[in-house]
Amino acid sequence: MEPFSIIPSRALGPFMIGMPIGSALEYIQKHGMRMRNNEFLFHAEDPLSSDLVLTLLDCGLRLRFDARQQRLKLIDVFDWAKITMTYDGASLGKNGNTEGSFRSLYRVFGLTFPGSFDQKRCQYLLQYPGLCFVFALPKGFQDNQNAVELPLDLPDGSSPPVARLFIHSGSNVNQLSLPALKDHTHYFEPVHVYLNTGVLFTKRRRHITFNCSAQDLLTDFGPPSRILQKDRDQMQIHSHKAEDLSQVPKYHTTSSTTSSLASMCCWTAAVTASRKSSSIPTCPIDPSSMSIASAISS
Repeated sequence: MEPFSIIPSRALGPFMIGMPIGSALEYIQKHGMRMRNNEFLFHAEDPLSSDLVLTLLDCGLRLRFDARQQRLKLIDVFDWAKITMTYDGASLGKNGNTEGSFRSLYRVFGLTFPGSFDQKRCQYLLQYPGLCFVFALPKGFQDNQNAVELPLDLPDGSSPPVARLFIHSGSNVNQLSLPALKDHTHYFEPVHVYLNTGVLFTKRRRHITFNCSAQDLLTDFGPPSRILQKDRDQMQIHSHKAEDLSQVPKYHTTSSTTSSLASMCCWTAAVTASRKSSSIPTCPIDPSSMSIASAISS
């Protein structure tokens, strides 16, 4: 898999802030062999009350979509060992040339305002415009730190490791906002439905009526983004009628076959009698009807 480029406030690789969930799923389907293990979480009882969360376990990536607009509003990298990212010539994460530590990332992304300590989660948040790093800290580390001091080194001399990376739109990770719909002009397009007539797309001013031809659709809407080739009709089994299935073919026995079977039985009885009497009996069977018996005896 190619490295994902980090663009603060905008995107991580192919996943852009504000993109519809359908576009994200389409990309994942095209790269199904590399993104096989996925999870999709939503509120079953009240789907609009909480975000839609799509987790790509093989990439260590979590995508959070707004429940009402179904657009991407937060990109969460929670496992740096499963994904390779690039920023300004530096390679981060899996197979990266830059260590995922506070000191290394501070050199790559430059100076910023001091971050904030989360004493409850033992974390340190370092905020950039459209970008937020979360570093794991040992328990009690904040007690010996100044509120504005950067945790460049831990008591054991190592630098705090990065735990998560957030890419978002808005002033900070706690105040998320969605960008305007510029790249998806037809998203949320009002559609008017007319019974027994068809539908009207208001922004494009195009309509689909019943019994319209494929040429009409291509002329009004252009070429389709995807085409499904249907090789076989799985509903064909329902086209068979019950009376057709209930008909059983009848088999008839011809008189020649019956006489041949009777002759064979007589020939078998004669052979049995000859073995008991040790003499060769005269076969009472017409030679013309012994074809079947001869084939069996041979």
